[in-house]
Amino acid sequence: MDTENNILKPENNDEIDSPVVMNEEKDAITEGIRLGGPTKSYEVNLLICYVLDQVDAPLSFFQLNEALQRENLVNYFEFARAIADLEEKGNVITQETDSNIRLYSLSDTGKAAAKTLETTLPFSVRERAVRAAEKVARHARRERQNAVTMEKTTDGYNLTLTMQDIGSDLMSVSLFLPTVNACEQVKEKFIEDPEGIYRSIWEIFLGSLEDDKDIKLQFMMD
Repeated sequence: MDTENNILKPENNDEIDSPVVMNEEKDAITEGIRLGGPTKSYEVNLLICYVLDQVDAPLSFFQLNEALQRENLVNYFEFARAIADLEEKGNVITQETDSNIRLYSLSDTGKAAAKTLETTLPFSVRERAVRAAEKVARHARRERQNAVTMEKTTDGYNLTLTMQDIGSDLMSVSLFLPTVNACEQVKEKFIEDPEGIYRSIWEIFLGSLEDDKDIKLQFMMD
């Protein structure tokens, strides 16, 4: 199978012999996109493949979109079109999580197509996209590895933050908060840096971790 044709083929079905001959591909929606970002639909397809290849971890529609939107690299409607196109052409593989979230990873043709981007878009664009995607992926891993549960009470909410380990949980803390918005803010702070919060609590009660050379913490997040 010709990988480049499979992912980059214009809508008028004209044949493409190399990544250079792609000027017939339709223009992408570029409203709100930073200078140097993808201007052709096939470039958006390639950028998504490149990000998935570099991050090397399945990502959801929301995570991919958040990463590219954060850096103003792709218009939302163009992104949604590209995801559907990649799935239809077999460049991405999908899998469902237990919570019915669809995750995307690259097929063999998608991996081959990702290499094309290195000569198509500026390095700064590729770097921004990958950096943003890696941040989103780290956040997703932390969400999986650190549990947050919210329980409604008569006058507010009990929020429980749990830092999990292979054996017993490293930490489990419950807080009373008055609103859902407050719960969401605390959750985001916790997921962003669970290690830092654990370290702070430890040091409040037991002093600096550096004072005890026998204490070795093995955290599950990057």
